[in-house]
Amino acid sequence: MTERRIGAVLMVFCPILLAAQSEEDALRINTARHSGSARSSAMAGSFGALGADAGAAWVNPGAMAIYSTSEFFATPGFEWNDANTSFYGTGAEALEQQVHFNNLGMVISRPTAKAESRWRSASFGLVFDRTNSHNWEITADGAEVNSTFVQQFANEAQGTLPEALPDLFPFTSFLAFETFALDTLGGPANYVIWDDISSSGPTSQRHTRSSSGSNSTTSFFYSANYLDKLYIGASLGVSSSRFERRTVLSETTLDQSVDLKDVTYEEVLTSRGSGFEMKLGAVYRFSDGIRAGLAVHSPSLYTIDEAYVTEMTTAFRAGDGYRATSPDGIFKYRLNGTWRAIGSVAAIVGKRGAINVDYEFSDPSTMRLRRSASVVDDYDFSRENQRISSVFRTNHSLRIGGEVRAGRLYVRAGWGFWGDPYDRADTRSGEDMQRYAFGVGYRTSKISVDLGISMDRWSVANYPYDPALVAPIVSDLTTTRSLISVAYRP
Repeated sequence: MTERRIGAVLMVFCPILLAAQSEEDALRINTARHSGSARSSAMAGSFGALGADAGAAWVNPGAMAIYSTSEFFATPGFEWNDANTSFYGTGAEALEQQVHFNNLGMVISRPTAKAESRWRSASFGLVFDRTNSHNWEITADGAEVNSTFVQQFANEAQGTLPEALPDLFPFTSFLAFETFALDTLGGPANYVIWDDISSSGPTSQRHTRSSSGSNSTTSFFYSANYLDKLYIGASLGVSSSRFERRTVLSETTLDQSVDLKDVTYEEVLTSRGSGFEMKLGAVYRFSDGIRAGLAVHSPSLYTIDEAYVTEMTTAFRAGDGYRATSPDGIFKYRLNGTWRAIGSVAAIVGKRGAINVDYEFSDPSTMRLRRSASVVDDYDFSRENQRISSVFRTNHSLRIGGEVRAGRLYVRAGWGFWGDPYDRADTRSGEDMQRYAFGVGYRTSKISVDLGISMDRWSVANYPYDPALVAPIVSDLTTTRSLISVAYRP
């Protein structure tokens, strides 16, 4: 077997390669589907006006002023991510599992020194929240697909001389040319698939996407209680995004007379980002039984570092095979996230129970990619930002949760809705996400232990390559999360 390999370490900031930063990257980094502590998770993350729980810090820092005692808390969890796919009538399923910390921190609550002060108490502290999971294994199989993904590379390379491919398309069609999936039999810049395979196939295909990582926020907050009526607070959050993805597209030609048998294209993306955000919030107690809250979240301002590499292999029925590897793409850029506004209302029925409703508004179409301040380059991401403005729409989320108390025991349940962020005209538009949750808890004056179980369900459609050549992979996704919180009040 003959092997051709190209490799280099390349720091690139040219417009062609910066197209690797897309609206999907921006959405992944900006997405937050908060669940918080086991108590708030059992109520579908709805806790904005109830307060006095670790799960309220991410929603509304003003709600933390409702604390009357200090508290230390930790919430480990177990997560199952299940993906069921359909591709050309063939179904597949894959499951990914992970143990993680969902919520961790402390609250220090102190009464004011002066008894006559209208400011009754203040609370401050530190809370870590895991806000989104990227741990997925997604597999799709097509037994008979009437196209080949190599056609996309042929279309991309048309009109480009072979010697220009390494500079213009180092991650895609250049690899196809190096592995003889493409050749210039039609002319010096006229590319055809080897052995003149028709773009209508047929081929059998397998597409796998393995990803890991998460989004999280660590918030430093301060809140104050005014006359046991108005609770206000602010927080400064340090945001983090970790993401690794390995995507493999492989196909086999079904026509035995075709010399080119197998083609595999693999891409690996590693992304690390950090940033900061601010939140302001307030809760007003109209009576012992009714509270309402409002919070505003500033956009998270991220600095992102990415590494990207691709590889392509071919195998021919004659027995020879080829491999080509792209240069290492190293990218640095910034992301400005979205504003969020959250309104909450809660009803408390004495010591028997409570119900809370949170409504959240955001607009992903306002996200913006920016060049890194540490890079000397005039690329302005205008094309990518125009895409962000056109493919996303305003987003709405509604979360409803309640709990019933029987002595020291609590029973909780909740439901949540997160709208699909893609415009309905976009081919990636899927079903809205819905969350179903329940849980139980036990509380004494010093210790509380809570269990929360939630299930998130939604669907997405994505095209493994050019939509003009292939049908979408439809994925039904389910995240089941089991959380246990332990809190201690000294």
